[in-house]
Amino acid sequence: MIYYSIFRCIKSALSYIGLTAALIASLYILLNNLDQVVSHLFYFSSFLFLLMFVVGLVAPRKAALGIFVFLVPIAPTLSNQITLYTGVPLWSSQAMVGFDLVASYFLAIFCKYILYSIAVPNVRGMAHLKAAWPVNLVILIISCSTLLAVTRNAWYSAAPLAIAGINLSLMEARGIAWFDDLRPLVDWMAYALSGATIILVSSTLRATHNRNQYIFRPIMAGLFLSGILAIIQNRTGLGLNNSPIFDSLGYAAIGFQPDLHAFAAYTLLGALGLWGYFSLCKGKVEKGFIFIVSILSWIALLLSYSRATQLIALIAVLIFIIFRVFDRKNKLFLVHVLIGALVLMGISTALFFLYQNELLALIPQRNLIMFNDLAGMNLNNFAQINAALSERPAFWLVALRMWQSFPLFGVGQGDFYQLSPLFNFENFPVLRGGENTHNYFLQTLAETGLVGVVTFMIAIITPLFLVKDRRVLMPAAFALFSLFLGNIYAHSFLVRENLLLAAFFLGLMYSYVPLEKLALSPYLFLRAWKPQLSWKWIAPIAGFVLLGLGTREIYTSFSRFPFEYGSNCFVNKPLNEDRWSSGLYEIALPIGSHGVQLPIRMDRPNIQNTPLSATLEIVDSSNQVLASQALVWRKEGPYILKIDLPNGGVVTGAGVKASLRLSSCWTPRNLGISMDGRRLGVLIDSPIID
Repeated sequence: MIYYSIFRCIKSALSYIGLTAALIASLYILLNNLDQVVSHLFYFSSFLFLLMFVVGLVAPRKAALGIFVFLVPIAPTLSNQITLYTGVPLWSSQAMVGFDLVASYFLAIFCKYILYSIAVPNVRGMAHLKAAWPVNLVILIISCSTLLAVTRNAWYSAAPLAIAGINLSLMEARGIAWFDDLRPLVDWMAYALSGATIILVSSTLRATHNRNQYIFRPIMAGLFLSGILAIIQNRTGLGLNNSPIFDSLGYAAIGFQPDLHAFAAYTLLGALGLWGYFSLCKGKVEKGFIFIVSILSWIALLLSYSRATQLIALIAVLIFIIFRVFDRKNKLFLVHVLIGALVLMGISTALFFLYQNELLALIPQRNLIMFNDLAGMNLNNFAQINAALSERPAFWLVALRMWQSFPLFGVGQGDFYQLSPLFNFENFPVLRGGENTHNYFLQTLAETGLVGVVTFMIAIITPLFLVKDRRVLMPAAFALFSLFLGNIYAHSFLVRENLLLAAFFLGLMYSYVPLEKLALSPYLFLRAWKPQLSWKWIAPIAGFVLLGLGTREIYTSFSRFPFEYGSNCFVNKPLNEDRWSSGLYEIALPIGSHGVQLPIRMDRPNIQNTPLSATLEIVDSSNQVLASQALVWRKEGPYILKIDLPNGGVVTGAGVKASLRLSSCWTPRNLGISMDGRRLGVLIDSPIID
């Protein structure tokens, strides 16, 4: 009974986590838009926020959902493209404009449910907005990983953290830089709003007949529009970024996406992801349109010049053909494949001999360079392999190294980018300034560990166990799988509109799950999966073992690489333009000098209650301390720090330096003072060498 009561409490706690996170994230996006308007900063994304909120309130739910699904994948550069092609000047959009669409639509639906619950008190309307327990579990793990990442970032930055800083950063999340301590909040916001998307899609379509069409038709409309735009971009270069790529076929197209790899991953949805919907679609006209969109998507994929994504797509097609060939239920498929292959080979051979030079000239030079690099690659030389594969092995090596260091819970959600230079032991140039993994799954493993990866897997496969007829899941599963393919050699889900796109299809899968099964506890799910095993004892034992090992990993992480206290603060850096130091400031002393004076200005919040201490030293080339003094400040103001060699000594050799080491840094963003995310020490005016 006690065991069952514990799980009943866990189930109750899990049932509203996704809804709560979605509401919090949406409200902060609302506050962000209001703040921009009050500050007389007008963005196209704010217009979309207002538009989607009104649509969500007044339009029929399925029509509103269709508009929502259509807008999200084309939103990233929509305002720029409209301005370029129509000449109508529009406001620019904030980054991650998909956040505005999700938040506004969610708030509109949430308000409608609130009003409905008030009007009909006996009806539990909010129950329809609860997410399935696996989705809630993902949000819980991401929330815990984000909290862990932010805490460790503040620890190894030796920079105090305040609730006001978290509040400001959530409201201005889209302005947080990659190396800021609170950067993980951007990822939390993305997953919370993805959860909101799953809730919106599943709750709207659960009792709907032919629910696939409400997702796939607006998706196909967006793919069609993106394909046409890609062809225009390829021929004219209009609407591309500031550094467009040009090759023998023309310009590299990006559609409505911010970069070519994100666009290539998006085109996979049309090139491969529509197969499942096509197989269940009965209308001839719609099947014809699917075929047109698929062909257009293949053309757009080619024009994106994303070589790896093109290769992955071809491999997926080959695997699909092989699978169908060996499927005994499709005996005629082999005959069709052989006939098609022979016809294609005959046409290709004839074209090659007739137009050999013209065809070779059409092959993009980027592809030829890649083939030459791969052909001349020495498999025993990691540097050559890394160069031939566009530095991907270096990124993946660093990701695996992070996971090896923290296997259960990872380095923390959103922390891969800023930690990648620290784990770059081989000093790869491409990683010196920080980078992402270029493989979203490895990045998830590095950031959230095995616990995070297993949680995501559970959320993805659970509908397969809770739906009687799994064939109805095939369209959404195909589409979701095609998006996953675009994240093997890239990280298109970091373009958050593509992550929201994946949430559409996961929400569609959960819409087939009966409402009464969404609240099943993990324990009952395990019993349904393997009833012959005694989960009554296996589950709690495994949970306690995981809790013990996880607690040990988290506790010890605060005292080992790379999270030792102040390791990101006590780094000697040149003074900033505004004369701020880091937590460690060093200045070389020339031969013949005997000391230094440092005019500083103490400007640090709450220094009366949290005094700042420091050590001022002179050390030689072997780091032997020649002179030292301890300092403590309890109030703001100007100070002159002075240190000399003892007994009137002078510097007689090279390598002698004065060092000021503070007890901590501070970050204005962490305290909610401003958006400045730098780790600051003290203000230092021009040093005076004595």
